[in-house]
Amino acid sequence: MTPPVIARWTSIIENGRTDELDALIADDAVFFSPAVFTPQEGQQQTLKYLKAAAKVFGTSDFHYVEQWYSNQSAILEFAATIDGIYVNGIDMIHWNDQERIVSFKVMLRPLKALQVIIPAMAELLAQWTDGDGPLRPAASSGDGPLRAAPPRLRSPRPR
Repeated sequence: MTPPVIARWTSIIENGRTDELDALIADDAVFFSPAVFTPQEGQQQTLKYLKAAAKVFGTSDFHYVEQWYSNQSAILEFAATIDGIYVNGIDMIHWNDQERIVSFKVMLRPLKALQVIIPAMAELLAQWTDGDGPLRPAASSGDGPLRAAPPRLRSPRPR
């Protein structure tokens, strides 16, 4: 049986009702991005990343492939095609006793998927600000949190 938190999460995502995420994400939530080393702490930062991702994937064929559950956690495997690139990943979600998400970690593959997602997310994140209210478009500053170039693979050095 699908845990209530996950049923709410998938319903919100499948129906594009991201305004309902505020009630699902805990105040002390942490978001772990596949592209940013530093965890994004707090409800507003977590919401910013989740709403941007929902927008990026919202016009694709995004769907959950498989789901695994534990007491207060779940792993949801997803797939989508963005700009002709196959994206496969997992959402690792943990929630508290109040059934609010406290940790959300995203992992993506293959490398080309990360390379197509980074600029799309960076563009949205650069446009949004997180004041006291809901996310809203911000004045263009040019300083988005995902400005780094896509990662490069390095061959190991011989020893």
